[in-house]
Amino acid sequence: MEQKAVNILFYRPDRALLETMLSRAGDRMVAVVIRLAWQLGLRRQEIHQLTWEQIDLEAPVVRLPDREIPIPTELQSYLERIQTKRHKTRTGAVVLTDRDGLLPIENHLSYVVRQWMNSIGQQQVRLLDLRYDFMEQQLQKHDLRYVCRVAGITKYRLQLLFSEMVNQSAN
Repeated sequence: MEQKAVNILFYRPDRALLETMLSRAGDRMVAVVIRLAWQLGLRRQEIHQLTWEQIDLEAPVVRLPDREIPIPTELQSYLERIQTKRHKTRTGAVVLTDRDGLLPIENHLSYVVRQWMNSIGQQQVRLLDLRYDFMEQQLQKHDLRYVCRVAGITKYRLQLLFSEMVNQSAN
């Protein structure tokens, strides 16, 4: 069966701008969602369903049903601050609404991210784009097997999405 490359169209965030704006956003829901997508490559559903029980800040890893994702040091510190600020034990949802501290509607996560990204001049950048940017960054540092494992994606799908990049790294 012949592989047909998909020319994936995703909008890369301005990483420096995003870092700066996230540092100013504190523990707002949108900042938590963006960090989980951009720094861990989580899908919207995974972000919505993520609980503190799945986050091992000692290891540090996020344990999902199908994979474990290492937590970068900066994100580890951020999550520790959020957990401490909320005075929570290691239970409950990680992503909560700013106003009432309840679990948001899953579809609302994409909307909130899009609105915030537009407000900081990152028009067109979607929640999914942040996940793709995570995968692209991981491909620059690691081999295919590792990226597939932490992103929860098949090798075939990864090769289709990032065919140009994967082919360059193979050469």
